[in-house]
Amino acid sequence: MIHVLQIVPELNPSGGIENVIMNYYRAIDRTRFQFDFVTHSIVDDVYAKEAKSLGARICLMPKFTPQAFPRIEAKFAAVLRSQRYDVVHCNMANAAFLYLRMAKKAGIGERILHSHQDHYADVWSHAVRNMLLVVMGKRYANIRLACSKVAGDFLFGSQPYTVLPNAIDLDKYKFSEAARRAKRTELGLTGDQLVLGNVGRLTPQKNQQFLISLMPQILQRVPNAVLLIVGTGDLLDQLQQQADSLGVAGHIRFLGIRTDLNELYSAMDCFLLPSIYEGLPETLVEAQINGLPCIVSTGVTQESRIIDSCWFVDCTDRDVWLDWVEQSAKEYVGSGIVAADRLAGFKAAQDSVYNIRQTIGTLEAAYVR
Repeated sequence: MIHVLQIVPELNPSGGIENVIMNYYRAIDRTRFQFDFVTHSIVDDVYAKEAKSLGARICLMPKFTPQAFPRIEAKFAAVLRSQRYDVVHCNMANAAFLYLRMAKKAGIGERILHSHQDHYADVWSHAVRNMLLVVMGKRYANIRLACSKVAGDFLFGSQPYTVLPNAIDLDKYKFSEAARRAKRTELGLTGDQLVLGNVGRLTPQKNQQFLISLMPQILQRVPNAVLLIVGTGDLLDQLQQQADSLGVAGHIRFLGIRTDLNELYSAMDCFLLPSIYEGLPETLVEAQINGLPCIVSTGVTQESRIIDSCWFVDCTDRDVWLDWVEQSAKEYVGSGIVAADRLAGFKAAQDSVYNIRQTIGTLEAAYVR
């Protein structure tokens, strides 16, 4: 048995990094590989319970701040003493200086640094701090993974790395007419409403405030439009206040953390992702596999495009965003949508790197070098 210690910032069902690692945990051969987790936050216990059911142990660390570094080091040293790990897989670039350094000192031969994004942080002061920490930590990695070329080039530059796409279980996200009807009924949505969707943490990076600012103009064109925002985060109150101030609160649903995301995609008519930056957003992959037309900011790498109806638009081009939303309304609302309309993404992904059955071998190979 190969024991792998995963370092993740949170165990949060709406977090991109956690979703990636949990997808691979479900798919990996658990007769050969066993994961444990070190994390700094458990926002919701859904993933924690699932990971434990698959055999994982979970260690909750203090919040990742300079003041807490001594306590984190002491607790991590105890983790390394509790189990002989073959691999430490660090998904926090700014924490590699601590975790991978200690892993090397403990004699762990496989030390992975995994790049999941192409920016250091949302906030300038955090970016400066993280830049220094990342430079300190990269030297302790002897295996480098990245979710995309842009994320790999950002973190590793000219150093060699392997792209491990944010692959998923395709069958789980395949469009379902039954799920569409059930979720719309559950949410009180009618068949002729335009249902827009966004999934992600409520943070500056994800830029949900841009979507809310568009809603008054969207409603001028499509009066019965509704925006579903799935996820939680520090900006929740601010975003709700913005919706109230613009008079569109009745057309926006903040759904929080959901475990039925695959079914919610089927209920949507168009997926909106205005992120300021992304490595390779798993939610965009999921939405395309579900067959949703997607309107995406140019801050997102075009490596994530699977289907033709995925359009990359700068967030300064508000009219273009509005035009594509209106076009989605014309094509989908009240058109008697059937499964055939939404199977393009699922079919396109069958033989792609986004099919986790095609890519799990890449991760397994990284663990047994």
